[in-house]
This record gives sequence, structure tokens and C-alpha cells, in this order.
Amino acid sequence: MSEIRQKIATVFAEVMNVPTDAINDNTSPETLAEWDSLSHVQLIQALEEAFKISIAPDEGIDLETFTMVLDFVQKKVS
Repeated sequence: MSEIRQKIATVFAEVMNVPTDAINDNTSPETLAEWDSLSHVQLIQALEEAFKISIAPDEGIDLETFTMVLDFVQKKVS
């Protein structure tokens, strides 16, 4: 697992209050009951802090799966 992927999975797990192994490429609000609108906002804030990036509201709203978040963060940090 890449360092970025692992860090994102850890952020997800902390924000959603689930074990890290509950996070995978298929993780989405449909597959993870803890992922609601409030936790989505908290996730965006936690990702901004963890990766020292800025995520605009219109960008953050489109991040609907773990894979989408991973792709987005990888582009932002590279």
C-alpha cells in the first residue's frame, strides 16, 4: 500500500471512527454507514490538515468514494 493511500485510509478511519481495515477502494457513503454529511465535512478538513492542501467546497462535494479521494489527493500533492 502506498504511503499516501495508507495515510488517507488512516484519516478516513479516524474521522469515521472505524478500523483502518474497514476502508478500501469501494468505501463510499453507500458502503460505510458512518459516512454522512457531517463526517464528509470533517473528512475534507482532516485531509487538508494531513496533507497541507486546500480543498475548495466545489471540489470536496465531488469526492464520493475512497478512490476519488485518493486520486484527488495524489494530484494535489504531486
